[in-house]
Amino acid sequence: MKAAIYQGNQRFSVEEVPDPLPGPGQVQIDISYAGVCGTDVHGFQHDKVPPGTIMGHEISGVISILGDGVTRWKKGDRIVGGGGTHPKGMLSPAFTMPRLDFRKDGFTIPQPQGYAEKYVMEEWAPLPTPDNVTDLEAALCEPAANSMRTVRRSGMKPGDFVAIYGAGPIGLFCLQIAKASGARKVFVVEPTPIRAKAAAKLGADEIIDPTTLYRDSTRSREATARTSFWSVPPLLRRFNRRCIPCGVTDEWCSSRCPRIR
Repeated sequence: MKAAIYQGNQRFSVEEVPDPLPGPGQVQIDISYAGVCGTDVHGFQHDKVPPGTIMGHEISGVISILGDGVTRWKKGDRIVGGGGTHPKGMLSPAFTMPRLDFRKDGFTIPQPQGYAEKYVMEEWAPLPTPDNVTDLEAALCEPAANSMRTVRRSGMKPGDFVAIYGAGPIGLFCLQIAKASGARKVFVVEPTPIRAKAAAKLGADEIIDPTTLYRDSTRSREATARTSFWSVPPLLRRFNRRCIPCGVTDEWCSSRCPRIR
């Protein structure tokens, strides 16, 4: 099969590699689509992915080979890669550590993953793709589920005012889920024009550009970033709401944002 292999120094190569074969209790998947997760992007940016790694875990596909003892699936079943319930004692560090930072804790993932034509998973790991969901849509299931959990954890109720900091893929999903969940008004804080435009297209009621909060344009990028983050809590306090920061490190929360809880 062909696979995109990380070679280090922010470089990939597409090579022919042996097909991964399923062992007992495993299934082989012919991959239809593979999304690019922010974790993969950051691992690439910081060059923390070990050379030889085949990344990619946001996938959809079709089961092609069953390992011995597999009873849950049959050949040809359409699946979403991941989301199944982990057996007891098999949770990865991403689930068991309070905050997993692969730059400090290591970038360990099963091999190979979804930037390839085939992928092997444990029988319990995939979820079935509904008939009314396309393979392309199914590949977005993992980030959509992340966003759904974020909105639920925020305690948002119908009629609430919501502020979303950052209109990246997760932020845009949160925007749509908050609107669908009955948010009265959704504010999106985003300095990048193309992302701000996407947020407006997807229904944001107001876009806030944090870079306009400083009149002195010579202030550093760090000051702009700090201001953009701090602009959210005062906005929420106007409406007696709270801010649940997601996707930031403990160090950032404690040193930059002591008022956000």
